[in-house]
Amino acid sequence: MALDYSAPKNIQYAYKLEGFDTAWQYVGNQRSATFTNLNPGNYTFRVKATNGDGVWGSNEAVLHMTVLSPWWRTGWFMGLVLLTLSALGFAFYSYRIWQIKEKEAIKTSLNKRITEVKMEALRSQMNPHFIFNALTSINLFILKNDTETASYYLNKFSKLMRDVLDHSRSELISVEEEINTLKLYVDIEKMRFKDNFNFILDIQPTANVADIKIPPLIIQPYVENAIWHGLKHKKDGKGVLKIAVFEEADYLHIVVEDNGIGRAKVMEQKKASTTQHKSHGLNVTEERIRFFNETMAAQASIETIDLKDNQHNAIGTQINFKIKI
Repeated sequence: MALDYSAPKNIQYAYKLEGFDTAWQYVGNQRSATFTNLNPGNYTFRVKATNGDGVWGSNEAVLHMTVLSPWWRTGWFMGLVLLTLSALGFAFYSYRIWQIKEKEAIKTSLNKRITEVKMEALRSQMNPHFIFNALTSINLFILKNDTETASYYLNKFSKLMRDVLDHSRSELISVEEEINTLKLYVDIEKMRFKDNFNFILDIQPTANVADIKIPPLIIQPYVENAIWHGLKHKKDGKGVLKIAVFEEADYLHIVVEDNGIGRAKVMEQKKASTTQHKSHGLNVTEERIRFFNETMAAQASIETIDLKDNQHNAIGTQINFKIKI
């Protein structure tokens, strides 16, 4: 440093911050130095000065100093940030896993419920009154000591119940299986109605009934409806129930036809009657057909036709179920 008490204002200064400056900084008689962008680390601050005659002194003032890192650049803070980010990442990952599991659980629950509803819908197709009345009719044969007939129909009834139970475990069955179940059902209904109607089953020999799949018991409610609403109240002549199966124009048709009183007459009787047999499963069956088309990409439909003679009198009803093959 330089001492000159006679002319202190003539003293000139220079400084150099080793580790930052590459050369001496000559600042005249300025007595301060400012640094605003120093990186953390160790520095040596050197200052030299002249006397009043402008001669630089040989002695230097030396100051060793250390610039500390700001708190947000310290190792503990970076570690805390890393730990926080890791915790947030893990929390987000866990939340996403929980969301996925929750969605899958909901989906599984819904699928299970859909399956249960489908099974309930399928079982509802078989009218509980039919089951009770069929067993009552079979019991009458036993009371009349006609055990041979009772055994014959009881075997058919047992086979029908087994088919219904087996079909309830399957989403689809073959048309052949559906027809076999319908035959059992109609045979038992004929027994209950004491053969008051004839049953005709006409299957086209070339129809592929073994391989084409449909929802189980999809036709039974319409057969039940034909018997209970069309044929039961027929007064003129013997009733006829016909089921025809054939292929036409890339479709397999299952046609249920009766020569009963027709839908208009049935509606009149329903309005006049306080107690009437309720047709089971028709609305449910239409929903099942829609569900079948949506889930299996099938093209199935059902159509109801009122049959009339030349004078426009009702002569029965025809149900046409068809599926693209």
